[in-house]
Amino acid sequence: MPASVLFLISDHVSETASNDNHARLPTAFADCNWTVHIAAPERIMLNRDGPHVDGYAMRQADLIWPLGFGPRNGFLDRAHLLSQLPQEKMITPIAEQILAHGKAQWLEFCPPTYVSSDISHLQTVAKEQGGDWVLKPLAGSYGRDVHYVTSREQQLIGEIMQTRSGSYFALQRFVPAIIHGEIRTLVAGGKIIGSYRRQPLTGIRANLAAEGHATPVLDQDLDTDLINKVLADLQRRRIGYAAIDTVGGYLMEVNLANPGGLGTLCTIYQSDLGEQVVGAVASQHGL
Repeated sequence: MPASVLFLISDHVSETASNDNHARLPTAFADCNWTVHIAAPERIMLNRDGPHVDGYAMRQADLIWPLGFGPRNGFLDRAHLLSQLPQEKMITPIAEQILAHGKAQWLEFCPPTYVSSDISHLQTVAKEQGGDWVLKPLAGSYGRDVHYVTSREQQLIGEIMQTRSGSYFALQRFVPAIIHGEIRTLVAGGKIIGSYRRQPLTGIRANLAAEGHATPVLDQDLDTDLINKVLADLQRRRIGYAAIDTVGGYLMEVNLANPGGLGTLCTIYQSDLGEQVVGAVASQHGL
């Protein structure tokens, strides 16, 4: 009997998606002879037998893969329902998906970073330490609302944070190497699938959703020591799919909610890497 995977994909994903994971990943599993189910996370319900969606008992699936967090409304409620499932069946345990996705993780590998919702605190940090910084919302994604703050423009910290009163922001030391782009390394099931460079066309935002440009990356340009340190921690925490972004010897971010990159890797290296993803994930889950 073939293994089965349940993808949780919002009905209107095609209207908001920044990558093609919602189409590419289910196709990759189907091509590898898995039974593929797709359902919207907002239709999950709970009864005495556990979580169901569209009449399907979710615990019947061998692998459960939420693509993204789903609609903001009801997110924590859905997370609670997903926590009722055997977590070894999740691509990433729901607690890790919530807590490990964010700019406050793995700061020991990042440029000097300060996180606060207090405007005066971050302004004081920038003033006392001087130099150039990057200010970004802690829960932001796709490079949105990322601002370069020079030593002469520290008032921008207050102006930007006031637009999102009460929200947490990360003030991070600017890394000049970002002008040459950041390197995204896609990992699945504890294995590296591939890497590419994301170069900003304007400004400092290298995200492809923010008009970045993807190019192949040479092996000697990879910070393999840093990537392997982060990868080891992902394996320890059973985080099954993630993108590790690095620049100039620093970790910039780990994206694990619904990281893009597979389609880009397939395009720039002219190779279908979907089977590698399926094989790595299957191996991690003993399937």
